[in-house]
Amino acid sequence: MKKEIQKMCSDWDGSDEEFIKIITLVKDWISYKNLAVEFEVAESTVSRWSIGITFPLPRMQKQIIKYIQSILDNN
Repeated sequence: MKKEIQKMCSDWDGSDEEFIKIITLVKDWISYKNLAVEFEVAESTVSRWSIGITFPLPRMQKQIIKYIQSILDNN
């Protein structure tokens, strides 16, 4: 599964649908709380991203995907 997520991150096309998938799948490696702390948002905000209620700005999405890639690459 980790390799799948890494591939999804590297192939991410900026779509909200793929962002949701990545955020949802990555929770086995990175908690929503950790993402929230890293990006200075509420944990409930990360939860809303994971179900598609809201999304971070595109530039922040790129930063989040890069952060997820770095965590997965180092674990």
